[in-house]
Amino acid sequence: MTQRIFFSWSVFTIIALTVIPLQAYDLGNFGKTYVVSERDALDVVQEKVSQFDFSKEFHEKKVQERLRNYQPKQRVSLPNATESRVRLVDVSEVLSEDVLDGRGGVLYSKGTRVNPLDHVSLPSTLVFLDGTNDAHLRWFQSVDSFHSMLVMLLINRGNFSKVSTQVKKPVYFADSRIVSRLQVQKLPTIVRQVGRNMEVTEVYVP
Repeated sequence: MTQRIFFSWSVFTIIALTVIPLQAYDLGNFGKTYVVSERDALDVVQEKVSQFDFSKEFHEKKVQERLRNYQPKQRVSLPNATESRVRLVDVSEVLSEDVLDGRGGVLYSKGTRVNPLDHVSLPSTLVFLDGTNDAHLRWFQSVDSFHSMLVMLLINRGNFSKVSTQVKKPVYFADSRIVSRLQVQKLPTIVRQVGRNMEVTEVYVP
């Protein structure tokens, strides 16, 4: 036991005595050195921030004004319905390119005719109207079922902030893409899913 302790202590002493203190040495320059020409990225960011007028860009009144006067680029002009009618619209389309399945395979090949309603459903009812037409707005407010959260109101023109305040619902703009896709031709129009088709109902509002 004594020999083992002595041996362990001797090993510890040797290790302790052979540890050389580390020091820093100047080894000089090797190779060519160059001056960095680019500006420090942090300096550039700080300069840009100092030049940005936050009070001007994010002033509450200015932001609200922008929202109130927002108008989409793809606005459409649609006539008022002169009579009420209902028609079914097939939203199937022919694929212009392959649809991949995410695992290296092809889910649908280019040229295949696909109906998205075979795979997803539209729980909401869409109501399209002219946001500048008071008769359309009064008609929308008079229909009790339109107050449901499952009813989305889309206007082709008008001030969406003003219309939203009047009807007490969120309001969205109907751009040319959704109007074309659902074949909305006149206003007001109610669109909802019926099986594999969309039921498009044009409503005559005196």
